[in-house]
Amino acid sequence: MKTFRIKTSYMKSINTNITIRPVKISDVESLQKNIYSRDSLDQTREIINKSLEKTRLGTAFHLVAEVDGIVVGNIKVEFKQHVLERHRGELFDVVVNPRYQKKGIARLLFNKCKKLCLENGILILETSVRGRTPGETVYRRLGFIQYGRLPRGFKEPWDDEKIFDQIFFYMDLDKD
Repeated sequence: MKTFRIKTSYMKSINTNITIRPVKISDVESLQKNIYSRDSLDQTREIINKSLEKTRLGTAFHLVAEVDGIVVGNIKVEFKQHVLERHRGELFDVVVNPRYQKKGIARLLFNKCKKLCLENGILILETSVRGRTPGETVYRRLGFIQYGRLPRGFKEPWDDEKIFDQIFFYMDLDKD
């Protein structure tokens, strides 16, 4: 996968370039600080190592958005492995650091993600999100279609263990 730069002059309050590129092991500290802040450095390193191994095997990819050398966004896709589902991928960990939200970074990550999915034969992208959170709105704005809701499907393991409905979304990637 190539690194590419996107001019962001149209984006609110970012007067720099954003690089969307594959994750690297050297991103561990920046990812832990800006994306996986609830995880330790070792846990973040494990996440990245697993992503790199799945990428090496051709079963996934993991992209980051970088602004001025700082990783501020993240997106991962794993390809389904069952023979009847190989045209489907599962989207995970779409996260943009709060200081960089509402500037189009999630859309830039997703656009590159969509291109890579199609290049890898992925025609349907699936994901789920906590209900009544900004993530639900982001997926709708990106064009995902809700196909289900599991009441109380997510329970956070930290703090006060909030419970959320799990909202299921899909997107047919070759319908454009």
